[in-house]
Amino acid sequence: MEQTYIDYIGLSETLNDYASPRSHVAYLSRKGKLIRVRRGLYVPGDTTGVSLMTLANKIYGPSYVSFESALSHHGLIPERTETVTSASMGKNKSKLFKTPLGAFSYRSVPSEVFPYGVERSGDEKAPFLIASPEKALCDLIAKSASAVPSGAQLERFLLEDLRIDSSSIARLDIREVAVIAQLYEKRTVTLLAEYLKHRRRLHGGS
Repeated sequence: MEQTYIDYIGLSETLNDYASPRSHVAYLSRKGKLIRVRRGLYVPGDTTGVSLMTLANKIYGPSYVSFESALSHHGLIPERTETVTSASMGKNKSKLFKTPLGAFSYRSVPSEVFPYGVERSGDEKAPFLIASPEKALCDLIAKSASAVPSGAQLERFLLEDLRIDSSSIARLDIREVAVIAQLYEKRTVTLLAEYLKHRRRLHGGS
């Protein structure tokens, strides 16, 4: 069983020679050779090669890793997040899956925003979709209206609450943030785009 992420259909085909593939799946699970992540999704008992980012894409979709998890992955925030946070497409609902490998949370973003600023990362065996630094920050800001009531509060939120280094803020692609802000049509994301433009002018394009 060389696959790392195994759905039940693929598992049943692999175990087709057994009289009852379902019973053998249960047996492998009891022996610790398979771990049931959620209904219809398994990983090997040896989780050495399992990417939590890839798993996040497979547990619930369509989705891409975003928010704090993507910011941490890109090195913008210092903390490593215990819960893998992702953006999903659809109605304004949140989902949380608690699995033997950890917790995975999903927060919806508008369908018109969903595909923009999403990158393919990982390797051939464990590819995954993840937000660019700019998209991850916009997704998070869009969900943080109460923490960002004004432009002045936005800077504090970025530098103190999220602890993003000022040099990392300077490297953000202003054009990408501006496009995402237009798609979002949310006051907080527009504030972010305006703040980055103002900051760039203030620091002479640095």
